[in-house]
Amino acid sequence: MKERRRAEEERAKERMKRMKKQKDDIRSQMSDAQHLSELRIVLMGYRDAGDAHHLSELRIVLMGYRAAGKSSTGNTILGREEFDLKTSAQCVRRHGEVADRHITVIEAPGWWMNYTVEFSPELLKQEILLSVSLCPPGPHAVLLIICMDTRFKETEKSSAGASGSSR
Repeated sequence: MKERRRAEEERAKERMKRMKKQKDDIRSQMSDAQHLSELRIVLMGYRDAGDAHHLSELRIVLMGYRAAGKSSTGNTILGREEFDLKTSAQCVRRHGEVADRHITVIEAPGWWMNYTVEFSPELLKQEILLSVSLCPPGPHAVLLIICMDTRFKETEKSSAGASGSSR
């Protein structure tokens, strides 16, 4: 039993190392304006970089459990420290200019990691729903933020399904 636990801990350490390296790589790439332009093309689903369609703004909602990295993700998207790295019971909206586009990022409050959203207090559920209405006429993207150093178990899958839309 101890060997199994030790093996799991080793795998967790390796995942943490890979996650840190990926995070560092992403941060360095995000500072490169050319990469942001390419990222825009990928995010918007453009096949041709010369496509005339270009949204002048992008509205993104970040959802996930507490301490999953929503604030850090928002800071990475905006390219600067806009979100406080602390837990908030309310939605937080921040704006910025990235690659000649106005970006609005809404951070919804997080639910407890080992529980689905449906078991969260009613006020928290209302605040999560409010996050979508804070970027009228609606978000272009809703990102489910999942911490890379934990397993994505059935509980997290249920949380993702409970918080997502049924379109």
